[in-house]
Amino acid sequence: SLGLLLSELPASHGESLVTSAENVNFHANRLRFLLRMLICSISSSEHPVMIFFDDAQWADNDFITDFVLDSTHLGCSTIGIGLERHILFVACYRVDSGNSDDSISIEAMFNQINHVAMTKIQVEDLTERHVDEIISESLSLPHRLTKPLSSVVHTKTAGNPLFTKSFLDSMIDEGKIRYSVEEKRWTWDIVVIGDVSIGDDVAKLFVRKLQRLPSEVQEALKVLSCFGQAIPKYAILNQNTANGLDLAITYGLLENDDELYKFAHSTIETAAYGLIADTCKTQFHFELGCSMVNNPPTGEEGITSILNSFGIDQINRSRPLTVNDQGLCRKFAQLNLWSGRRSMDSAGFETALERFEHGLSFLNDDSYWETDYELMLNLTDSASLASYITTKSDALEHHVNQTLTHAKTILDMFNAYSVHVRSLCTRGFESDAISLVLSVVRVLGEDFEDLNSLSSSTLNRLAKDELLSTRELLEATGKDQLLQFEIMTDVNKLWVMKLMSYVIMEMFRSRPLLMAVLSCKMIKLSIHYGVCEATCIALIMYSV
Repeated sequence: SLGLLLSELPASHGESLVTSAENVNFHANRLRFLLRMLICSISSSEHPVMIFFDDAQWADNDFITDFVLDSTHLGCSTIGIGLERHILFVACYRVDSGNSDDSISIEAMFNQINHVAMTKIQVEDLTERHVDEIISESLSLPHRLTKPLSSVVHTKTAGNPLFTKSFLDSMIDEGKIRYSVEEKRWTWDIVVIGDVSIGDDVAKLFVRKLQRLPSEVQEALKVLSCFGQAIPKYAILNQNTANGLDLAITYGLLENDDELYKFAHSTIETAAYGLIADTCKTQFHFELGCSMVNNPPTGEEGITSILNSFGIDQINRSRPLTVNDQGLCRKFAQLNLWSGRRSMDSAGFETALERFEHGLSFLNDDSYWETDYELMLNLTDSASLASYITTKSDALEHHVNQTLTHAKTILDMFNAYSVHVRSLCTRGFESDAISLVLSVVRVLGEDFEDLNSLSSSTLNRLAKDELLSTRELLEATGKDQLLQFEIMTDVNKLWVMKLMSYVIMEMFRSRPLLMAVLSCKMIKLSIHYGVCEATCIALIMYSV
């Protein structure tokens, strides 16, 4: 399906993972580009495409903005193909009758679309007359007999079509609506039906309905509910569970789909999850997750990766449960690191941060910094980066401090320093960022003065001197020789250049004199030690 294909887009183009702050935008834009290319490739005037978003109330604003509202998806200007008449977006979303805020936020997102025609179709709940027509036709009785029953049913279900059907089915199953052989028609006791209490949460109605199903179907629905609305059929390895889900399809609880086991309605999903006792939920998630990560199918690497992702999510949901086996803790931490990096590569930064932090929660003792140093370093560095991207400054400070406290060398601290510097610049703390950069580059062997403490006149004079000396050096070097420079290989110098590139890009408007001084120093380093990516930034800033 298209959904499964989209989930594998990053993996299908190699192992290019988001592991540093500077390539975050690259990977997010790359994913958008691949989506555009995919839509352009499968759409034409002969074969128009409709993309249907079900349950759009669960979609986040970033997804709507990036995928639907971005006009380049429709114009496909990157490859010169126009799709204005060849593609149709249909978004279906449900409004909670108790809270209209969701409706307002969703409509506000879609109202941003001003480059294409948009049609809104509002499907109202059933009126009492509609409910009466359904009951009258279904029971083959005149309206004068069904109206009292219809009034009670409408009051209890608020006219929701799914709730109405399920309530009537439940009343028939419980014998409260029954066929009378003597009267040769359907009969009921309106007082008994009126006394049926389903509370404010109509999910209770479905729980009662599910509890009357065969045990194998109930157990299968419990498993499916742990994964949310749907899961690929190949992810269900237990044959008894698969048989139970197949049987659930015949009861109309799941959609009849060739690739997915999918609940017919989110309320059924909620009711199925309610079959699991609250005291057993954490253990249930843990055992389900372990069964997926410990028993992968042989010879199916792609499926194994997906099962590991599903499995570690289940294990993470059991986190109130204490895991004492250090081997399991280490394995779960590694799976969270792997899964988080996959999420980063797919621009799922919030999910990635959750997985990195879950991984760290399995290694919540400082002793792991001694026994599993590389794993701890990778997790804290990754969590720092994800915190920076998602603008969670408190989490970023925590993870950065963990790295700086336990890292064994200045080189191992570099990723933490680089993310911290960029975070300071983004939040407007340029002085703090400059001080941090200068303190680090001094440790790396560069003797820079404290530029923050210089007076305006001194800084102005220093900037002029640096610009003049750099121009003389560039003129003496010549364009041809500059283009033939060796690539910088000194690791310390490379990191000095990277850290300085972060701050000069942020100082273009706020502190141009400091930008000029640091740009010149970067160019001089490049002339003496070789060029790198940051050299390009320095030359651009110098030319400004």
